[in-house]
Amino acid sequence: HPAEIWTRPATELKDALVDIAYLMLPAVRIVIDSHIATAVPAVIEGDGILPALAHDPVLRPHVAGGRLRFCCVIPETVEELLDNARDRGRGTGDLTAEEQIRQAEMNVAYGYWLVEQSARCAVPVVSSRPFATLPKRIVAAAGGS
Repeated sequence: HPAEIWTRPATELKDALVDIAYLMLPAVRIVIDSHIATAVPAVIEGDGILPALAHDPVLRPHVAGGRLRFCCVIPETVEELLDNARDRGRGTGDLTAEEQIRQAEMNVAYGYWLVEQSARCAVPVVSSRPFATLPKRIVAAAGGS
């Protein structure tokens, strides 16, 4: 039953997110490569954008040529994620307070995993807060101008 998902340990849920991200990797690669091939600028974001894509054989030439840049944005705490969800009215609909906390714990665990992967792949990481300076920090970290 779907509601039982949120009774699982956050680390187990994080592992499921990792598995899904790897399953989605070929599709994400195609989307990125398509944007580069058509010279349509884009910011592609989401949980399925793995740091390993920076070293993907298809995408590596785009990284080397400066046409593709990566940056990992990480919320740092469960409270930050809960505040973000409440502020945006997202992800809180049918979930109990305990389920919302478990979802945030899963996402924080996934974020820590992404930080480790980013370090292995030489992908810069920035904190999601403060929001006011986030775009500038992303551009600076990703080597933009």
